[in-house]
Amino acid sequence: MGFKITDGVLMSYIQEEGMTSVVIPDGVKRIAFGAFVGCANITSVVMPDSVTSIGDIAFGDCIDLETITLSQNITEIPELLFEGCSGLKSVMIPERVTNIGNHAFDRCTSLTSVTIPESVRVIGNYVFIGCKSLKSVAIPRQLKGIGHGIFDYCDELKFVKYHDIMIPMDKIRPSERGKVFAMIATHDFTTKMKSDSRYTAISSIFKSHPEDAEIIAYIKKNFTKMFRYLIDENDIETIEAIIYSEKFLTKRNIDKMIDYAIEKERHEIYVMLLNYKAEKLGFKDIADQFKL
Repeated sequence: MGFKITDGVLMSYIQEEGMTSVVIPDGVKRIAFGAFVGCANITSVVMPDSVTSIGDIAFGDCIDLETITLSQNITEIPELLFEGCSGLKSVMIPERVTNIGNHAFDRCTSLTSVTIPESVRVIGNYVFIGCKSLKSVAIPRQLKGIGHGIFDYCDELKFVKYHDIMIPMDKIRPSERGKVFAMIATHDFTTKMKSDSRYTAISSIFKSHPEDAEIIAYIKKNFTKMFRYLIDENDIETIEAIIYSEKFLTKRNIDKMIDYAIEKERHEIYVMLLNYKAEKLGFKDIADQFKL
């Protein structure tokens, strides 16, 4: 094969005609910057565990690359490693990796899933930008740093799992996703962000951890604004969870929420509130049951 190897460093690969599968020789310790860049016809790569480091953009613009087996002994996914690898479908990141560099999977448009191990502590900027087929990602609990715009233009990505919380990415402003991850990790609900992103995140946390004392206290303190937002969004699932937790609605606030549901023409929510009032809070008189 067309490998140029110097002192254990794979400096470059010269693509051979008709060769689509590449097995990097055992004994290679490092893959240099841009070693495979632009090798358009390669479809698969197998990397030996002797490799301990990879240079930036090593596989950049390998547009036909579909699968790669990474060394289990690397500790970093470098910047731009798979930038422009539009054929790459899935990647298993090794358990020793602690850092994923900026733009590592930039425009991997066929990538549908990525497994990020719990060892990862830092995810750089724009790591998955333009991965328009990406459908699912689970982020490690012990993450210490997360960059800007990591999921920008990921059109198919609806949810990201973090701390066992399913975060609806399509409902959170791209510019505030990093803040949401930080808020979940630190439980600092004072983080400044737009109310729609905040209430979406709070709702997600509550549905996953309904007995969390801090989240309950936050919802109680901000109940009117948050519940009205949920009515505006017609978020039946979250409203149902809040109602039947029996922690927030009282005789003092339920009529205001019923009136707001009527005003916004949210009939299903109105009925849910009315039923809860009848079952848990009681009515003052029979006419109150049919309040319109």
